Order: sequence, then structure tokens, then C-alpha cells
Amino acid sequence: MSEKLLQEQGIKDTSVAIIKALIGANSLSLNPMQQEFLKNGFLEKDKVIVSAPTASGKTLVAYFKYARNVESGKKRMVYLLPYLRMRRELLEKLQAWRKLGITSTDEFATYEEGKAQIFVSTYSSVDFLLLQGKKLASDFFVFDEVDMIADDLQGTKTEAVISRILRESEVPALYAISATIGSPEIVEKWLNCLTFSSNFRPGDFQKAVKEFPSEKEQHEIIEEIFQSQMNEKKPMLVFYYNTDRCRKTALKLAKLREKAGGRTQSQDIAEGSKQIISQCDITGEINDQLTCVKNGVAFYFARLQPPCKEVIETLLERNALDVVFTTPALARGINMPVRTVVIPHPFKYSKTSGSVPISRVEIEQMMGRACRPPFQQKGFGILVSTNPARTTQLNETIGAKLEPMSSKFLQTAPRKGRTLNRAMLAVEIIKEARMRNHSEDDLTKMFDSYLFTQQVKDREGLYRTLKALMQLLMKSGLLEKNVDEEIVTPELVDIVVDNGIDDLSRMLCVINLSKSIVENKLNILSGQVLSVILSELCKNYSSYVGIVKDRYDDKKVQMYLTEKTKMQPEKIDNEQRLLAAIDLYGSGTPLEKIEQEFGLEPDGIPYTCQTVYQDLNLLAKLTRKQCMGDHDKVNFCNFLEMSASSLKRGLPYQVLPFAELIDRLGRKTALKILYRYGSAKEILRVLSDEKRTEKEFREIEGIGKIMGQRIIDERKGLIVNLQTKITLSGTYTFS
Repeated sequence: MSEKLLQEQGIKDTSVAIIKALIGANSLSLNPMQQEFLKNGFLEKDKVIVSAPTASGKTLVAYFKYARNVESGKKRMVYLLPYLRMRRELLEKLQAWRKLGITSTDEFATYEEGKAQIFVSTYSSVDFLLLQGKKLASDFFVFDEVDMIADDLQGTKTEAVISRILRESEVPALYAISATIGSPEIVEKWLNCLTFSSNFRPGDFQKAVKEFPSEKEQHEIIEEIFQSQMNEKKPMLVFYYNTDRCRKTALKLAKLREKAGGRTQSQDIAEGSKQIISQCDITGEINDQLTCVKNGVAFYFARLQPPCKEVIETLLERNALDVVFTTPALARGINMPVRTVVIPHPFKYSKTSGSVPISRVEIEQMMGRACRPPFQQKGFGILVSTNPARTTQLNETIGAKLEPMSSKFLQTAPRKGRTLNRAMLAVEIIKEARMRNHSEDDLTKMFDSYLFTQQVKDREGLYRTLKALMQLLMKSGLLEKNVDEEIVTPELVDIVVDNGIDDLSRMLCVINLSKSIVENKLNILSGQVLSVILSELCKNYSSYVGIVKDRYDDKKVQMYLTEKTKMQPEKIDNEQRLLAAIDLYGSGTPLEKIEQEFGLEPDGIPYTCQTVYQDLNLLAKLTRKQCMGDHDKVNFCNFLEMSASSLKRGLPYQVLPFAELIDRLGRKTALKILYRYGSAKEILRVLSDEKRTEKEFREIEGIGKIMGQRIIDERKGLIVNLQTKITLSGTYTFS
């Protein structure tokens, strides 16, 4: 019946055989969603939004369209996805088309030269190609996971890529595929498409809110769910919006299991552990992962070392892991044998509003990883609650409709409502300006192809905002273009976007700071350079210093700074206030005491430290990209990254006891020393004894004789450096 239906749609037996190979089946059985799509004549349409739940077989509908195109000689297809993992998986499947002489590739040059007919890529990669002036010519475009437009991290890039393709390329046919478009009419108007919607989802999937005693720890709750009759000890995914929470909860569960007698290790687990050890840098994070894996547990997030991520993905595919704690990095596009998805803390952090509930769309994406035939025929999605009021709230959430999809070039701010995201718009202006030389008016009108312009009522007001941003960027030197030496390349702009900068003044400040470092306007080997950088960053914290600024007691601030730094009270400005706050936080002062001693409410301090951490990491990435292998500058980037890591743990920049050592030896060696001795004071005690230094530093694993000798040679300078730091900032303990 299914094959006959396809033949009636003009798809020949040869293509039907390939479609069977694509899905790994000997026979073809169309589900109700796919049958409805064909019977309602949507295959006849060239531009369609396919909106259906996860695991419903939406991708197969795109294969049908392509198969029909092949029959009429239209063999070129561009298929775009959000993640590299999804690209790899799709490329493997598409090899089935080789039987008809159709080749797939992820290399644009191969596709452009006509050596391949199918080009599979990520939105990020295509963004780079378009900015290089490349044209995407195709008979059929597929925009998979098009709802990524509403994603916090990749939303603006996804929207920009699709907008540029619509504007710069001929698009004879397109399919936009999504499981979570809450308002297809918005996208329908933007893409000039028809919408096909279905509620069909295969398998027996159930969503529920489960209430547990508040005193019960989350790792205990997870183990109880895993052992329950409902889950039957099948693989589980546990979603958090915080990488530290993923790691810590996974480790707690692993130790709970270890204490209870552990788990018999399978061959897959043993081999996976060996791969992690052989292919990864052995850090505290990797050691924690090894502890987890041997107990059938793992944690997973985007910044995990790539070899480790691949091992975890493979073990999960092979049913070798019981529970994987993950961020939304695994919330899309994976087909794995997961029975149950658990969301223990359905909240995330918002820079404008603090802790906010996750959306209905986000819940749907995460729960969509469970119950995916043929791996699992039934599954469960569980939201965890610890009190009746939250249970009621969460039940209302999972029963509600999907929220309308909105562009990330728009943002919702407290008391201001919906506003334009000026930082993200500035990034796109820089990109658009680099594609070709245009007048301000031309450049402004290019944004008419973007989704957010469809959602802005005051179009003339939008144009005025865009022109004002262009003038600001020109004053900052970021729109100047030199063919031989571009001041800001598209790659640098991508780095800014990927780090989620949402404040225009910060973005401009960090880009210009990186330029100053690369052009040697800052003495990067100076021991004071980090405080100079932090002061420069603080000057541009206008958007969020306000959160802290209004809570200062100037008298207490001035008293603290006058005593600690001998600074004159009248010379104290916002930078010193902010750095002093960070200093108090890092020196171990309990947050509750900060308000008493410093006149500052405690919740602003970790927030500020987190933001400085993000900026230092961004600055390191920007500088590394521009320094072209300059050894001193590469070492300086390592120093910045290590400074950021220390700051994130609640330690200020002064805690780094030997900036000069990091410059000379690199981050890994310095970290090994820090972790061995635990505090600046203990390192000073060792360095003060020449024989002990010579003996112990050479014994530290991974340092070696040459590096050990360098440390010994620098001993006296390091002692002076450490003594200064301890005098300034007290004694610190390293985590």
C-alpha cells in the first residue's frame, strides 16, 4: 500500500528502493503523518513547512520530495542542519543514493564543481561561505530544525543564513522542517510557504509531573526513577541548563552506585574508558567522567573535549550507559535508545530576568529524545517537582500550547517589553557590510529579508535604529574595510556571536581590546596587564553594572579601598568599585557578609564574576584567532583562559600567583602546580626551600625536567610575585 502510494506520486521503484535503504528497512510502511502528507497533495507543492512532533518521520517526507525531483532530472539539493553530529549521521545515510550515481558531500568546493549533487552542511558553515561571497545554487533546499531561529545561542545565525539564501539565491523549492513551530503563520509569511501540520507521534509516550520530597537529593531521585518499574532500567537522559550541575549530579550518582557495590563493567565501557584516556587531556573534568562511566553514568555538554563527547555518544547508542546528564546540547536531532527523559530543574538563567521557567517548546524538544522507534516503543517525559504549587504550575505548562516562535534579534527586557537586540543587530550589520559595498540605505533595506522585520510594527523606526548602529560602528572603526587586512573578519564576528554577547558596548570593547593586544598596544608580558584589561572591561559594564551599582554604599566602598589599596577616596570610580567587589568575593568572604562589610548586596557579585569570566574567555578566543601563531600571544591567551577559569570558581585575578610563569610555561603546567599544592601560600612555602623546590617540582606528573628547571630558575621572582599577591588579596584555596 505504501509503495503504491509513492508510485502514484511519481516516484519510481528504483528511488523507493533507495528510500528503504535510507531508513534501513526491507519494506516501506508509511505512518499516518506521512500518508496524510501525500494524500493531501503536499508533494506537489514546492515550498512547504513540515510541522510534526519529534520521531514522526519528517525527514522521510523531504526524501520523498527529493526522489520525485530526481525523476525529473533535478538532482541538486542543499540540506542544512544545526549540528555537526547531525551532519555526520545524515551524510552516512545519503550514501544510499550512490546507486543512482548521486554523491553527497559536506565540502562546498566539491558541490560547486559539480562533483557532488547533494551538499549537507550546518547553518554556521554556510554562514561563513555566504560571507565569502559564495552562491548556493540548488533545485531544492531543506532547512532542518528551522525552529533554531528561537534558540538562545544559534537563533540569530540561523535566521541570518536563511535570510541571505532567500535574498541572494534562487530558491525554486524548499522544505522547512520542525517539531516545535508554535506559530507557523509567522514563518509561513516569511518563507512564502504553505504549512503541513500533524499531531501524530509513534510509540506510547507519556508526559507527567512527579512530586518528590524536598529533602531528597536530585541524584537519589534520578536513581529511583531509573530503577522504577516504569523505566525498567532502560537508558535515561537528564537535562539541566547548567554544565556544573550536570557534572556534579552525575558524579554524586556514580559515587552512590559505587558505594552500593558498583556496576559490572561491559566491554563497551572498558573500551570507551581507554579511548577517553588515550585521546583526551587528563583534567579534573575527565577524571570525573571516567569515575562516572565505570558506574554506567556520564555527563555531556558542548564544551566537553570532542573525543570524550564522541565516546559518550557511542556508548549511549550501544545501550552501554544507564543515565546521561546533559545540557540541551543533546536536545535535538539524535536517534538513541532512550526510554525516559527527566528534567529535574525546569528553570534556566536569564541575564535580564534571573531564574525563569523553561518554555513549553524547550520541554518538547528535550522530551522528544525519548520513545523513538525502532529503539524504544514506549517512553516517558518527567518533570520533577518538590512542592504542590510547583506541581500545579508544571502541569499547566506541559498541557499548554507551544509558544509563538520569535526572532532572537528581538528580546524581552524587564519594564521595557519587546526591544531590538542592538548587539546582535550590530553583528549582522558588520557581516552584511563585508559582503559588498553599499550605501546606508541599501544596507538598511537588506534587512527586509529577515524574519524580525516581519515582527516589528514600526518599520521606519527600525531603519532609524539600524542607521544609528551603523554610525556607531563606523566611529568604532568596525566597518572599515581593507582587502589585505580586514580590521574585523567574519570569523571574529562569529566568535562574538557564539559567546552570546548581548551588550553592544561590551562587544565593541572586547573586539577593540583584542585588536590592541594583537597590535602590541598592550605590553602582554607585563604583570599588570590583566588588571589593565579588567579595568577596560569594567568601563564598559554600563548595561549590567547598574544591577550592582545602585546597591553600593559609597562610604563603605571608599573605606575598604582606602585601607586595602591606599587609594584617595576622590579617585575611586566604578572600575575600582567593581574590582573591589570581585576581590572581596574571591578572598573567601561569605556572600552574606559582603553587604555588611562592603555595602553591596550579595547576588550581584557572582553575576559580575560570571560576566567577567565570559569576557576574558571571549578576549582569549579573539586574540588567539588574530595572533597568527605568535608564541608570546598564544601563551597570553592561555593565561587569559586560566584567569577566566579561576574567576568562575570565585577567585579574583590576583589569585593567579605567577602570571609570568604562565606566560613562559603555558596553562596546563601552571594548573598542575596549582592543583598539586592547593593554595598560593603553600606554593610560596615550597618555593622558599630551594632543595624542596628542586625535588618536588620535577616530580609533578606532566612537567618534566626542562620545565622543572625553568621553574627553579624563576624561583626568586616567583617568591616576590607570590608575596605581593598574598599581601594584596589574602590566602586562597584552589578547587
